[in-house]
Amino acid sequence: MLINLRMLKPCFLIALVCAALLAFSAPCLATAGEKKEAKSQVKQLTESDADTTVTIVVGTSFDITLKGNPTTGYGWQVEKIDSSAVTQKGESEYASEPNSAGRVGAGGTMTFHFEVKESAKTVVQLVYMRPWEKGKVKPIKTFTVTIDSRK
Repeated sequence: MLINLRMLKPCFLIALVCAALLAFSAPCLATAGEKKEAKSQVKQLTESDADTTVTIVVGTSFDITLKGNPTTGYGWQVEKIDSSAVTQKGESEYASEPNSAGRVGAGGTMTFHFEVKESAKTVVQLVYMRPWEKGKVKPIKTFTVTIDSRK
């Protein structure tokens, strides 16, 4: 069996070009995926972050998740926020406790979504109270966190 050198040369060249393209494009695809993943990560804050300072990069988001029970009339509300530095994204979301199906009056968590708009050191404060008592009664709980946002 004779090997045709004329046919072997183009096949070898095509295989070499494909291998080179694959080798050079693989690192680009990997770093693009990492950047997208890092950018889409949302910092999660909870009760344990109360009265602390948290550093967050400008342009990224953070959530505050706090325990609550809206069946009692109480709920978490944003009391203080510098909207030029940090903005709330949408409404808060309530999730009942796991395994509370069928339990009337079971508590859960409320999650607030925020986005950092510019570099600043600002305070975000949430209060746990009945909305109709605002200004008449002190909140029964307060959550305060200082956001130190940097570029």
